[in-house]
Amino acid sequence: MMKSKLSWFVTALLLSLLVLPSLAVEDDPIVAEVGGKVWRLSDFEARIAELPPQYQQSLQLAEGRIQFLDRMVQEYQLTLQAIDDGAEDTPEYQRQMELHRLNVLATMAWENRMGSTHGVSEEEMREYYDSHPDQFMTTAQVRARHILFDARLEAEMALEQLESGEITFTELAKEVSVDPKTRRLGGMLGLVEKNGYIPQLGYMPELSATIFELPVGEISAPIETDMGWHLVLVEEKLDSVVKAYDQASSLIIQRILVPEDAVLSTYEEKRENYITQEEVSLHIIVCTGEDTINDVHRQLLAGRDFAELASEFSEDESSVEVGGSLGFLSRSSVIRAFGGDAKVVIDFALTKLADGEFSDPFETKDGVWVIVLRNAYRPVRNQSFEEVEPVVRLNLMSRFSQVRYDDFYEDLDTNYPTSFDYDALNAPSKPKEDAAELYELAEVAPPPTAIDYYEKILEFYPDSPEAAKAQFMIGFLFSDKLKNFDAAETAFNTYLENWPTGELAESASYMLEHMRDEE
Repeated sequence: MMKSKLSWFVTALLLSLLVLPSLAVEDDPIVAEVGGKVWRLSDFEARIAELPPQYQQSLQLAEGRIQFLDRMVQEYQLTLQAIDDGAEDTPEYQRQMELHRLNVLATMAWENRMGSTHGVSEEEMREYYDSHPDQFMTTAQVRARHILFDARLEAEMALEQLESGEITFTELAKEVSVDPKTRRLGGMLGLVEKNGYIPQLGYMPELSATIFELPVGEISAPIETDMGWHLVLVEEKLDSVVKAYDQASSLIIQRILVPEDAVLSTYEEKRENYITQEEVSLHIIVCTGEDTINDVHRQLLAGRDFAELASEFSEDESSVEVGGSLGFLSRSSVIRAFGGDAKVVIDFALTKLADGEFSDPFETKDGVWVIVLRNAYRPVRNQSFEEVEPVVRLNLMSRFSQVRYDDFYEDLDTNYPTSFDYDALNAPSKPKEDAAELYELAEVAPPPTAIDYYEKILEFYPDSPEAAKAQFMIGFLFSDKLKNFDAAETAFNTYLENWPTGELAESASYMLEHMRDEE
């Protein structure tokens, strides 16, 4: 009776929670109602927010939202039906609830003890952060723009325009820069760091150093690189400061778990993995007509400037505005104008053309004609430790976090000692048939199967009346049917050891003496 009252109380409590209405707020309409349960728009949105991001995206359209609300209501209707059917009082419900309880508790223990911090406590993190501020400094950065020219004279003339105030740096970059990646952005390079890597341009330590030397608001003199000639404008400088604790949390965990010497030694051991690809800077002229491309080629041979001809004749929309420039490319780069020929063309430029040399006209798989100019080459380069240190450290995280996991589980074994019986785990299960039923099955089964049945009688029912007969029949089948006399001899001797005065003892002795006789 007490159990029944408790069950009723739990059911009533669950129902009261299910039908409890959401807090009503303005502009929060009711979107569904069933059995006293009310869903407001905020309830619906909260349910969607609990889903993985990939599912949330599919619920942005009206049709998807309607289907999801229908499923929510149907789920609740099924819940009410299960309660009315008395499902809460069934053993299966209790079993599932217990499994869910254990799963929730185990998950909570893991999250509390390990979780996203890999077992590093808040106290450890705070102490390390406070005692190693130099490890959590932001990188000094410069926000800059550039304009790229093919020739020094062009850069000098543009600098005069900028200094006279005729045009802004951003406007001039959009008009004349031959860098296809930054021209539409007004030459924006983003935030440049001292490590030599410049967003949009790649690894250019000399240009990076010059950018950091310039005062804010000042335009550089023309700077030569393997891309051409640059004018650079520094717009803002961001000094290095200590990151806030919340912003540095993941790095703090990495620093605690992964020793510095392990990062350095891994870099030294695998230095050959940290290399850049070789790159080549290209200009192209693309024409659909063979006559046109041949005319362009004749003008190139006569000394006309490649960029001028590209701007005049090229039909490639992605590069025509920048004199046909594609910037630096590796063998894995994609070039829209070449389609499936891109890798072949880049490989040709890398291996067959010299800097400043252009190709003869050739036809692509898509039926257009192209001339390629190679401007500059960047060889394969080993990346410095400073460049790849964050990547190396992150790659080592799994190995060193596993140490924390192992320690955690060792503590569990210490705090909650456990014994195992693996023999019992892997032992054969007891058959559903009793000894007499197994014996009947054996009598009509082929010899190998019959022997299996007899052996089950001996294993699971050794004290049954059928056990002695089963032992004898094993020997008989091995000798008479299978002609395996060694196995038969073992079986008959076992019978005589266990049942020396049994009703089949005389027969067992006879078989031992005569079973190998030819007759």
